[in-house]
Amino acid sequence: MGRQVGVALVLTILGAGCGETRLQVFPVKGQLLWEGQPAAGAVVYFHLTTETVDAQNPAKGRRPWGRVAADGTFELTTYVKNDGAPKGRYRVSVYWVKGAGNDEATPLLPESFMNPATSGLPTVEQGLVYGQVPP
Repeated sequence: MGRQVGVALVLTILGAGCGETRLQVFPVKGQLLWEGQPAAGAVVYFHLTTETVDAQNPAKGRRPWGRVAADGTFELTTYVKNDGAPKGRYRVSVYWVKGAGNDEATPLLPESFMNPATSGLPTVEQGLVYGQVPP
């Protein structure tokens, strides 16, 4: 019995030092339409412009994201559902497939939208949008 208590104490001490530092977040809401229709089920990711994310440099750590609802709206989540995103300037990418979770998932957007450097989506900062959304 003493052995079980010792393991529990060690795990508690180790766990206390592994907590993540949470940045202050601000609510972010948006809407994603494709060809005039809601992109329901798509996942929108925000990538800091100070990071390079591509096939050779996959995303690391937490990044704000949101799942698009049936009406095309989304709210970003960083730590807990719909809490928002930390202050910063972001590039946007979108992942939207039919049949997600299997080997035959079909992309519903051009592949370029999955890479923040090639998506052509506007850069976002503190509620301001720079650039135009492609038609």
